[in-house]
Amino acid sequence: LFSPFLRNGLVPMSLSIIPVLTVLVYLVSAFVVIRQAVLMFFAERGRQVDLIKRVYHTQPSFPLCVVIPYYSEEQYPHLMELLAALRRQAYPAKDLTVEIAGPDWAMMSLSAEQLPVKVNTRTYPGEDIQDGPIVRWLIERCHAQGVNGAFIFLKPEDIVKPDFLQNVASRCYENQVMQGFVASRLNTQSWLGRLLALRQRMQNRIDMAGRYHSGAGLNLLNSGFVIKSDVLEKV
Repeated sequence: LFSPFLRNGLVPMSLSIIPVLTVLVYLVSAFVVIRQAVLMFFAERGRQVDLIKRVYHTQPSFPLCVVIPYYSEEQYPHLMELLAALRRQAYPAKDLTVEIAGPDWAMMSLSAEQLPVKVNTRTYPGEDIQDGPIVRWLIERCHAQGVNGAFIFLKPEDIVKPDFLQNVASRCYENQVMQGFVASRLNTQSWLGRLLALRQRMQNRIDMAGRYHSGAGLNLLNSGFVIKSDVLEKV
C-alpha cells in the first residue's frame, strides 16, 4: 500500500511518529513505575522508623485548632462521627480547640449536650455558603481572639485515625505546613466507592507518606492539611 511512498523516500507522517510515540509511552510508564517504587520504599521505611521510635509519644503536646465548616443537614451524622473520633484521640483536651462555623440554622441544630467534645460554634453571617468563604471567615475570627498553635482543616465527611492528632502535633515542631492522613466517608457498597476508597488508602499510605519521608514536597488536599497560625497570618 505504501510502496510508492517508500520508493520515493516519503513516509506518511502518521507512520513516522508512531515509533516516537511508542518510545515516549515506554519512558513515561518507566518513570511512573520507578517513582511509585521509590515512594513505596520511603513510605515503608518511614513507617518502620515511626513504629520503632514512637516519635509522637515522646513529643510534648502542641496547641491544635480543628476548623470544620458545617452547612448541610446531610453532614450532621458525619459531623457527629468526626467529633466522636476526635474525642477518642489520646490527646490533651487543654491543647485542642474545635471550631465549627455555618449558617444560623446549622449552629442552632448543634446542642452542646449532644456533642461528643467541647466545641466553639460560630454563626457565619455571609450569603456565600461554601467551604472556602466559611473557613476564611472563621480563621479571621480565630486570629482576632488570639488562637495560636496550628490550624487543622477538616470536613464533616472526613475520617481520622486514632493517633491523628498525636501524629500531627509531633510534625508541627519540624514543619510549618503539612498534609494529614485522612479519608472521606464513601459509599463502599458500589464498585466506584470501593475504587475511590482504595485510591484514598493508596494515596495516604504510599504517595503522601512516601513524599514526606523522602523529604519531597507535599501535595495539599482540600481537607486534612495543617498550617501553623503564625504562617497563616502572613499569607
